[in-house]
Amino acid sequence: MVTVYGFDDRIGPVSFYDSTGQRDNAFQKPYSEATAHLVDQQVRSLVEQAHTVAKELLTAHRDGLDRIADLLIQREVVFREDIEAVLGSR
Repeated sequence: MVTVYGFDDRIGPVSFYDSTGQRDNAFQKPYSEATAHLVDQQVRSLVEQAHTVAKELLTAHRDGLDRIADLLIQREVVFREDIEAVLGSR
């Protein structure tokens, strides 16, 4: 998201993607160490934000999560119909 699509406010709408395919196995980055450090910070921030949102969702829906976990212990595999029976349809 950060280096290929430019989806970051601090780095901006810049893509470092090499569409020629010649750099797929290269160890060099097409940007400076300072930019690499910024990319690392931004990627870490995105992952931390996603982790926070995931934890909030799981906490908010803990009862459904526990019911699905119990169902998985009983059956090992569940299908959409099973989840809808436990949680209801969307």
